[in-house]
Amino acid sequence: MASEKDIVTGFIQTAFNRNSTWEDIEKFANGNGKYTHPILDIPTIRDLYDGITSFRNVFPDLHQTVEAVAIADNGHVFVKTRASATFTGDCGDIKANGKCWDVPVFWEFELANGKIISASELGNHHAINNQLGVALFKAPFEQV
Repeated sequence: MASEKDIVTGFIQTAFNRNSTWEDIEKFANGNGKYTHPILDIPTIRDLYDGITSFRNVFPDLHQTVEAVAIADNGHVFVKTRASATFTGDCGDIKANGKCWDVPVFWEFELANGKIISASELGNHHAINNQLGVALFKAPFEQV
């Protein structure tokens, strides 16, 4: 059986590979598994895959690279990745501007029977919007 590190690394590499299908990702994750995000309303891991596929319409070169993996005492797996993309497709009323963004992303996974059954992810969406020049506001401590 694959290690926890191999499973979560394989999941991230596969999920963010533009040529991957759901069948490829299903090798690592239960589609009905819970997905949690502080901003996005995406209830399952299968819905996450569909969201990534849709996100590629705006950011076709979307990529995440695994930088670190740690296994906690409770068996959960924590992963730090680096995500980046170029804004080349319009997003609603916001027109593509060709700018790039690059942020760290933090994941927590729960596994059972060699598959991911729960995933949560936190990336700094405010930083992404700032890097793209589309942020609705700047915090008082941010440089203008």
